[in-house]
Amino acid sequence: GIAGTGDVVIVDHSGDNNLVSFRFRFASLKMSASEVAFDAAGHRFNAGSFIIPAANRAALEPVLRELGLSAWAVSSVPSVPSHELVTPRIGYIHSWSSTQDEGWVRAAFDHYGVPYNYFGENLAKDGNLRATYDVIVYPHGGGGRGGGGFGGATVTTNKVPFKKTAEFPSLGYPDSTDDVGGGLGPDGLKALYQFVQQGGTLITEGSTSNMMVTN
Repeated sequence: GIAGTGDVVIVDHSGDNNLVSFRFRFASLKMSASEVAFDAAGHRFNAGSFIIPAANRAALEPVLRELGLSAWAVSSVPSVPSHELVTPRIGYIHSWSSTQDEGWVRAAFDHYGVPYNYFGENLAKDGNLRATYDVIVYPHGGGGRGGGGFGGATVTTNKVPFKKTAEFPSLGYPDSTDDVGGGLGPDGLKALYQFVQQGGTLITEGSTSNMMVTN
């Protein structure tokens, strides 16, 4: 909850993952993060604490209580180095051949309420990714061999769809495609390179990290 009185609310950076949930729950709300530790309202705040000017306490406090986070209300914005927080547009690339490992990352995003656009690695080749995303997450499972990643699936003349049908009603979730083949491919790799060159942030893990180094 919130202790004290005032129009400025400071949410202490406790290292709790629910701070992410809080930020995205109030994605349009202006708030900044302190760059150093500081003292206010008789409390020592860690670097990274959220500073919310002109705060609506009635809206914030129930969410803080729900998430188990602590905040203090003060009369004015503390004089401390800080920067405005943004909520990035997140793209989430998955392979069509190995979704279990990357699914753990997706489960964490879903649990903490982090919004993202989920799409297959074979669509990265469409390019112009920076126009849509600030951050692209490409977890382990993509970039491998045997049906996905840079090497791509075995080339055939027949498309292999992954879509819901009357015969297979459980297919096509949480993503669907007309063809699971192709993988990232050289065009997709080039599109990711251009995304980074244009100022985007690319986060890889495991097999996709190895692919970025070797290619």
